[in-house]
Amino acid sequence: MAKIKNKIKNRIEKRVKKKKKKIQLQQNNKIQKNNKNISPAKIKVVGVGAGFSYSLYGATHQGVEDMALMRALPNMTVTAPGDPVEVWEVTKASVRYKGPMYIRLGKAGEPVVHTKGIKDFRIGKTVQVFSGKDATIFVTSNMLETAFKAVEELRKQGIDCRLVSVPTIKPMDRGAVVRAAKQTRAIITVEEHNIIGGLGSAVAEVLAESGLRVKFKRLGVPDCYPKVLGSQVFIREKLGIGTAQIIRTVKNMIG
Repeated sequence: MAKIKNKIKNRIEKRVKKKKKKIQLQQNNKIQKNNKNISPAKIKVVGVGAGFSYSLYGATHQGVEDMALMRALPNMTVTAPGDPVEVWEVTKASVRYKGPMYIRLGKAGEPVVHTKGIKDFRIGKTVQVFSGKDATIFVTSNMLETAFKAVEELRKQGIDCRLVSVPTIKPMDRGAVVRAAKQTRAIITVEEHNIIGGLGSAVAEVLAESGLRVKFKRLGVPDCYPKVLGSQVFIREKLGIGTAQIIRTVKNMIG
């Protein structure tokens, strides 16, 4: 009788083990399948209200950490168009683009900077607005107009400043950064985003790995929760990223 009980027990244990093994195999296959789907997923995430676009609503409506968060996600392409023309180009490109993408937008009503349009727009490439040999300003997202006005004023004062718009933060246009480091005396990044993890960090990473030596300065939101309330222009000036501050920074760096 004991032998029969042992045989039955062994058979049950074998069947249980076999079933557990089958379930584990199914779970592993499911995990592998899900992992494979992470990279090619054609998901486009659109974030509205970048930086201080809705500044009058207070700190709860300030979006100054999004690019840093999105840059850290594997396989995520991060875009931040600077005017309606760049928004249109990014939107068109996103339809054909394979893989997940984050599109950072401000709000309706931003002025057009690229009045003549953009030729040969590509994800992962910068757009040169002005050429120049004294200094280079890399700017992204809704700070494009502010940087544009600063460069116009600098050029009136005889400072040959290059302006490069960066609608794609990740992948970064390494070639544009290296050329700026070789061809101009200083590089300044301008963004309405935390000073950590955004455009400034992306450019700094390229410069550090290139081995090139050039004066470099990041202009962005300090690493704190801004307690200033007011219009977008007012907050920019208070935090040191207004037109006047950009002009002063360039002069100090090349003076």
